[in-house]
Amino acid sequence: MWEVPGVVEVVWSPFTFFLGYSDPDPSKPKQSVLHEWEFCSGLDRYIWIIGMIYAYYHPTVERWMEKLEETEVKRRISIKAAVAIMSLTMAWEDHFRDLYVPNPYMVKV
Repeated sequence: MWEVPGVVEVVWSPFTFFLGYSDPDPSKPKQSVLHEWEFCSGLDRYIWIIGMIYAYYHPTVERWMEKLEETEVKRRISIKAAVAIMSLTMAWEDHFRDLYVPNPYMVKV
């Protein structure tokens, strides 16, 4: 339904009175009132895959965490710190990547 242009508009148009959204910002281009619904529902249809992967690996990760809690304090803190540093590094890189490494496709020639 989301891959074929216009189908979402036809299927969901009876519900426009509570799904429709018009951006009040005049500087933004005018879109269909169901554009926001089409965008969000188009993304939400894939989230179940992430949920299934998480559910599949949850028991394994829970056992790892229980095993980690049984280790000695120094080792436990160092492992938790390493995981936290890696997570923060990845988040930092993802958030600030465009500030330090310009996108080559956006550079004016």
